[in-house]
Amino acid sequence: MKHKVIAGLLALLLGGLGIHKFYLGKTRMGILYLAFTWTGIPQLAGLVEGIIYLTQSRESFDAKFNGVRGRYVILGTTTEEESEQLDALRQRGAIGAEEYLEKKIALLKRMQRENG
Repeated sequence: MKHKVIAGLLALLLGGLGIHKFYLGKTRMGILYLAFTWTGIPQLAGLVEGIIYLTQSRESFDAKFNGVRGRYVILGTTTEEESEQLDALRQRGAIGAEEYLEKKIALLKRMQRENG
């Protein structure tokens, strides 16, 4: 889980090197920032992004970088991760038994389509 304060501080302090982009899982952008460090543009962009990260709401940051919207998780990229996240939501009481079953059935159907 990415933290907005850490991302903001990395952007403010090391934004010119793109360290905040690597932290947020945006590897390509991090490499681009590194490649253009000598121009000064990444330092300016890092400053602006750091301010944005630190001033935006936690919900907004989580929705963009942690896949969380409200109390629900936007399911991950692999079906194993999705299944684990769905189970975790049920165990925490974030979703009820009926919603869990609906989502689990949809996930299993999708897995079948992808694998066969």
